[in-house]
Amino acid sequence: MFDWGQRKARLDLSEAQQREIIATYQKTVQTAFREVSDALVARPHFEEQIAADEETVASNQSLADTTELRYLNGVSTYLEVLDARRDLFSAQQGLIQLKANSLQNSVTLYIALGGGRDALVRDSQVASSGPHR
Repeated sequence: MFDWGQRKARLDLSEAQQREIIATYQKTVQTAFREVSDALVARPHFEEQIAADEETVASNQSLADTTELRYLNGVSTYLEVLDARRDLFSAQQGLIQLKANSLQNSVTLYIALGGGRDALVRDSQVASSGPHR
């Protein structure tokens, strides 16, 4: 009764800490939902881009092959062959980078859905142990 408001102060502190914990939890949940949403939205975009870039690489490969044949038959210069190969190389690099971004997106989605290093280790141990008899 004569604690000069210490109990009230401790109660206020506990309530403030509880509000802080709840706010942190809500922020964490919202961040997880946003990460999952972003990763799921990006998946079809990556698939479309990869398909388009694969067509570009195939087209550049065909152009490089044709240009080299033209050079071997004396119709074009070697500079044209080098340009075609450079364009092919650039297209291949773009495709590789896009595939890497797609894989990173998949990892981000996996982690956002609750996967992580411990789950990866456990899954690899289960897979390597094979069926039990």
